[in-house]
Amino acid sequence: MKIVLRCACCALLLMTTSVSSASKDELAAEISNCAFTDPPMFLDPTSTSQEEMAQLADHMQGYVQHMQGALTCLTDKETRFRDQMNKEQRLAVAAIYNNGVEQLNYVVEEYNRLVRAFNRESRGYDPLTRPNLREHR
Repeated sequence: MKIVLRCACCALLLMTTSVSSASKDELAAEISNCAFTDPPMFLDPTSTSQEEMAQLADHMQGYVQHMQGALTCLTDKETRFRDQMNKEQRLAVAAIYNNGVEQLNYVVEEYNRLVRAFNRESRGYDPLTRPNLREHR
């Protein structure tokens, strides 16, 4: 899985012409500083070691921090350049931001599924001896 929006934001912002060339270039350059990063590569939980899972956890933490920073960056740039952007550009920035949130949520959900699968594999999960989760409610 690979979701990339690194320069898509610049292309969307340059599609409109109601902003002067200098400010369009400045806007595109500023927005490109908010690039998303690629998610970490997920591993097969049936053949992954504890060390590999620990490394993946570190990579996930870095990924989440980077994505949160990129989303904050987009919000800051949108606020800073709001008066210089036309409606299409504001909508483009909003779409990029929303896509980043969706990407981040998806990757975190997939990581959580992987961790649960790894935990089942590493413990020799037996459905007959699983804890009764209803008792803990």
